[in-house]
Amino acid sequence: MKLLRLFVIGSALIASAEAGAQSSSSDERRALIARDVCVGPLARFANADSGNISFQDGRFRVERAGSSVTVFENSLRVTELPGFTFTSYDNCVERFLSGAERTRKAEDSKRQNDAFLAGYELGEILSVGICLRSAAMGGFYFGDSQSGNIPYQEEQLRKLLLSTGKSIARRMRRLNNQAPQLDLEGGLSFYHFVRDRPVPYFEVRDAQDYADQLTDAASASADDEDHVKLGLIVGRMNKTFQFSGGISALYQALRGGFDARSARADQFLPPTLDCLANTYSQDAPRLRQALAAVGIQNVKPPPLMIATSQEVVERFNNDVTGVVRQYIAQRR
Repeated sequence: MKLLRLFVIGSALIASAEAGAQSSSSDERRALIARDVCVGPLARFANADSGNISFQDGRFRVERAGSSVTVFENSLRVTELPGFTFTSYDNCVERFLSGAERTRKAEDSKRQNDAFLAGYELGEILSVGICLRSAAMGGFYFGDSQSGNIPYQEEQLRKLLLSTGKSIARRMRRLNNQAPQLDLEGGLSFYHFVRDRPVPYFEVRDAQDYADQLTDAASASADDEDHVKLGLIVGRMNKTFQFSGGISALYQALRGGFDARSARADQFLPPTLDCLANTYSQDAPRLRQALAAVGIQNVKPPPLMIATSQEVVERFNNDVTGVVRQYIAQRR
């Protein structure tokens, strides 16, 4: 999303994260879009005079004409919000998601798509710190590529959790008119091994609790529950693939050097890479089972060994996430 500009470690991960941002759909990435729309224009629009104002953030453009705000992704209009005011971040996210839903394509409103993407969004966000304890101990952190790779601070990360929780809740309400109250912000923890370099993560126990809450909320329909479970595993594997590729590229660039950063990379990055490889390997049979449960065939995750190439994120999206969504869209 820009999709996962938030989830980057060093310059290698920034590059791979931006590539993934451009390959997945607006509906799939709407929690991050909501965060970017509501954080970026807030200061620029809040005290501005009425009239035409335009704000560009990567491939997203936000325009205000009078009291109406329109969001574009490249040339495609994502949503238009008449009478929009940025009174608070929470209200901004609600208004954005509501407007985006009114402009969604018909094929994106299918139950199975909402169930899958609710799981996918949660699976990705719960994996924000997957296997990163060792990397964090070495001082490798999440950086903001648009601000000179300055480490992300806790408040910025919590805003994404709020956006993600609201997006998931809206999807689930469309399934059964009720939604789990996922207090994602309350479950977020941080590694503080290096001063001013917080690295976020969820405890395994808490992550499982959140996943159980979501599947329980979808359990009134076996089909909905199966699609939620599939989304959870695809989201987690997507994040594992991205992290493995980015950290592998970073390690290859640093290993063998004689400076302090290279020494830290030699000590702290291999355990993280081993953990990611084991997680991906263990999730592969779970993915096969989840695909079989919803009747999807011929989907094969790319091998982790290719994840150091420039197309790292796009490859997983094309081979797995995109194919699954195509199967879902074709079901009438």
